[in-house]
Amino acid sequence: MSALSPLDQLVAACRWIGEKGWAPATGGNMSVRENDRFCLLSESGKDKGSLTRDDFIQVEIATSSVPSGRRPSAETGLHTLIYRLFPDAGAVLHTHTVNATVLSR
Repeated sequence: MSALSPLDQLVAACRWIGEKGWAPATGGNMSVRENDRFCLLSESGKDKGSLTRDDFIQVEIATSSVPSGRRPSAETGLHTLIYRLFPDAGAVLHTHTVNATVLSR
């Protein structure tokens, strides 16, 4: 049995988070480090509990640029900053739980 790739692990985690209701609908964003130069970040407007491999966009960590021209998450800069500041970070899971959103208001 082969091990899941980091992206497949992230997709599975996103489904689990969605089942828990921790990232309802399009709230939150997820990414995984691809290598020292790029990460794969969830595309804007996608239901986080239903993400597939195709819903992730390659983003350059140093500049937050998106070579494909697709629209990444609004918090792209947050993800790339974490990868720059913490070179050992392998993934970022940023949720917008209902409770946290209500509390912040």
